[in-house]
Amino acid sequence: MVMGVGRLSTRMLFLDSQMIADREGFARPASRSGHEWRGAFEERSATTRWANLAGFHQVDAMATIRTPKGFTPVVGGQVFIERNTFTIMGIENVKNRGRYLILFLRKEVHRG
Repeated sequence: MVMGVGRLSTRMLFLDSQMIADREGFARPASRSGHEWRGAFEERSATTRWANLAGFHQVDAMATIRTPKGFTPVVGGQVFIERNTFTIMGIENVKNRGRYLILFLRKEVHRG
């Protein structure tokens, strides 16, 4: 797989939300900060790649990013891509070289 600058063109905003505990042990969310990266984004389609992932019924999209410096995406984290919110369901290290990560994403549907 060849990854060039042209393929890594989709802007992604990773939200980093941490919990702050006070002296009594109560936890509250801290103010959210974001980390912006560019990557390749692909939604579920009828391709061979998605046919091989048929067991992952909770995954709606995949994103490939270069391994960020100073920030590590975590399972359960949130990502904003093209005005949609996604939750990271899984992370795969491409060829175990530590250069690229594939993120398996589930689209968040807001009802209200």
